[in-house]
Amino acid sequence: MSQSPLAASSATGSVTVPLRFVTNDEYVDSQNKQNYILRRELNLMREAQERTDDKLDSIGDRLDKTSESIDRKFESIDRRFENIDKRFESIDRKFDEFTARQDQFEAVFRNSRLSNPILPVRPVVTFDPVNGRRTPDSLHFPRNAGELYALREMDSSRKRQQLIYLANFYELVPSNDDYVVRNPLDTVARLEMVLGLEEDRFVRFLDLSPPSSQVSLHQVSTHSPTRFGGQYLGRRESSSAR
Repeated sequence: MSQSPLAASSATGSVTVPLRFVTNDEYVDSQNKQNYILRRELNLMREAQERTDDKLDSIGDRLDKTSESIDRKFESIDRRFENIDKRFESIDRKFDEFTARQDQFEAVFRNSRLSNPILPVRPVVTFDPVNGRRTPDSLHFPRNAGELYALREMDSSRKRQQLIYLANFYELVPSNDDYVVRNPLDTVARLEMVLGLEEDRFVRFLDLSPPSSQVSLHQVSTHSPTRFGGQYLGRRESSSAR
């Protein structure tokens, strides 16, 4: 009597499962399930990427706003420093003006005490908000009272240039060189007032000087070696005659 395959397998201790083929519908259904799972995973990944992009955009926006805020703060700090610099500049100008006025007063005071025409005249500085402190050129500034009063006689081109320079520097007259050349007496009188000089003090000094020293006293102007200048000498001579 013959045994069935299943019985034979049982007798030997092993089970043989008969082969089963997947139908077309089952295969399609399996593929659809796998495709669904893949699409869902892709959608989840895409959503996660979008959320990450949104977070990065939000972080970027916050960084931009923070950077703008920092820039505005730095601009505000810069403006404050600029204001501080302007204040310091204003303080510096005021200090320069104060020292210039002080030096002006000291120079005028010392010049007003001069009586010996061969002693040096102190330059008087000027100050204005635009140019600040200005000191006259030593090449054009009179070295002593004798050289100043000698400018009353416009008998050389150097004297004309010197008096024009001083008139312009101290703004004694309107910017008109012709006026200075035509009116040297008035220009020197204005310059004398600015420098704080008193001609009478020099006249009295010369009147009281010994006769032996009069020649040397007259030699106080390099460009007029034997005289003070006509007007000054005239006042001295008239004083001596009295």
